[in-house]
Amino acid sequence: MKILIYGAGVIGCELAHVLKKGRNDVTLLARGEWRDTLEKRGLVIRHYLQRKTTTDKINVTGCLNPDDEYDIIFVVMQADQVPDVLPAIAANVSRYVVFIGNNPWAEKTETAAQADSPVPKEAAFGFMTAGGRRENGQVISIHTRAHLTVGGRDGELSYAFRERISRAFSDSGCSLSWENQMDAWLKCHMAEILPIGYVSYAVDCSLPKASGVQRKAMVDATAEGFTLLKALGYPIRPAEDESFFTVGPKRKLWSAVIYVMCKTPLGRLAATDHCAHAVSEMTMLDRAWEELRAQRPDISVPVWDSLRKSMPVEGRQGRHEEIKSAYKSLGGDATFYDGMITCSTLPGRAVCKLVWNMDKRKNDHYLQLTLSGIPKNFSGKMLEVPVGTGILSMPVYETMPGADITCLDYSPDMMERAKRQAERRGLKNVRFMQGDVGKLPFEDESFDLVLSLNGFHAFPDKEAAYSEIFRVLKPGGIFCGCFYIKGENKRTDFLVDKIYTPKGYFTPPYETVGSLRERLKAMYRKAEVKTVEGMAAFRCRKGKANGES
Repeated sequence: MKILIYGAGVIGCELAHVLKKGRNDVTLLARGEWRDTLEKRGLVIRHYLQRKTTTDKINVTGCLNPDDEYDIIFVVMQADQVPDVLPAIAANVSRYVVFIGNNPWAEKTETAAQADSPVPKEAAFGFMTAGGRRENGQVISIHTRAHLTVGGRDGELSYAFRERISRAFSDSGCSLSWENQMDAWLKCHMAEILPIGYVSYAVDCSLPKASGVQRKAMVDATAEGFTLLKALGYPIRPAEDESFFTVGPKRKLWSAVIYVMCKTPLGRLAATDHCAHAVSEMTMLDRAWEELRAQRPDISVPVWDSLRKSMPVEGRQGRHEEIKSAYKSLGGDATFYDGMITCSTLPGRAVCKLVWNMDKRKNDHYLQLTLSGIPKNFSGKMLEVPVGTGILSMPVYETMPGADITCLDYSPDMMERAKRQAERRGLKNVRFMQGDVGKLPFEDESFDLVLSLNGFHAFPDKEAAYSEIFRVLKPGGIFCGCFYIKGENKRTDFLVDKIYTPKGYFTPPYETVGSLRERLKAMYRKAEVKTVEGMAAFRCRKGKANGES
């Protein structure tokens, strides 16, 4: 069978390995550096408990085009990333989609996947019992045996869909458990994993530090969670799980499992690695759980409330604050930053040469390529994100008196300097807003042009940024900009890895020339990418409303 796995994290890679064993034609959708690794080395998985390593040659792609037809698409993404891929899923001609992983809003996901689809779509939901991490070009996977729980959100799948899933997993070595109430199953799973996450955060994601009181509280909190779900009308699924959280021998067994997790490396691979690197997903699950609680405020959950105090206030806030602090450290008006990106001061020229292998001529060339994406005499609505200090864009805006320009940045310190630039130049058609590119505060199709200068290499959630920019751009609108790309200059890559990333200026993963071209061509038409050393300048246009892509 021809199968696409949309998402190349640990679970997606393990699923690709399993389906490849079943002699399916498997394609794995991956981007950036990880895609390059998969293409060069194949899919290398170290099966931790089985003490073996496997290597599979897997087809790899960077995008899902509307006319790419597959027998089944498996979407294997963190819960907070799923909304970003739903437009591509809905626009695709494949009929059968299985969403694998945590999903607190299954009904909304199913509805969005089916909305305006060119074909009738059927959605299933599933959960694969595996964990681990990626490191050194391979996946470290922990699982006792390959197993997938799968089924309809709230009812049986069609015979054709169920038969197709069964055929995909035949001879794969992966067992299937069919579940007709996956929405309830996933909510019960939330009740089990959130308390483990809360304790993980309380002990700095080092479960061996968890006390006996905390280990007991994980079990007690899940019991309270099950009580809430039953009060809301959700059945406990699978039904036998309830016995692990009530007084009796099975509770002792679950307590023993928690003890082993806390005292061995299994806890890190199965729980804390994910908690540490997927705070945004854990935050989303926590928020979804609080929405459930709000429906029954009469249900008391004191142990749950006690553990929840350790949950980070906002999943992405920590990284955003790191970036804000990093750029705040770059100085005042006569900034080192401005001199560096314009290659116009002695220290700026030194950094350009050392880090970017650019002299003034090369630096001006990539900036000219970038800003040429703005049409001459442009007079429409324009968004610049991030605006930074405005050192590059404000001189250009002087030549665009008819344009309506909004400049947005997460860092108030950077934006304040941009405001002073605009005031000195007497720009009356430019307004400034503090905000997050991953959650743009604008209506759909609000802008004729979006400009992004030196931003994407810093954005903590690049998938959300791409999605939001596409959303606010009008049909026929232009998206142009520039940012760092990996793989064009070894010295640049080394210094970005050793200095820029640890300091908080840049945030991985980083695009390559190939991954950026594929991404933009999949989303836009007439996408152009040109490079100067480790910088990419790009320009693309969104398809028209008449269906032109």
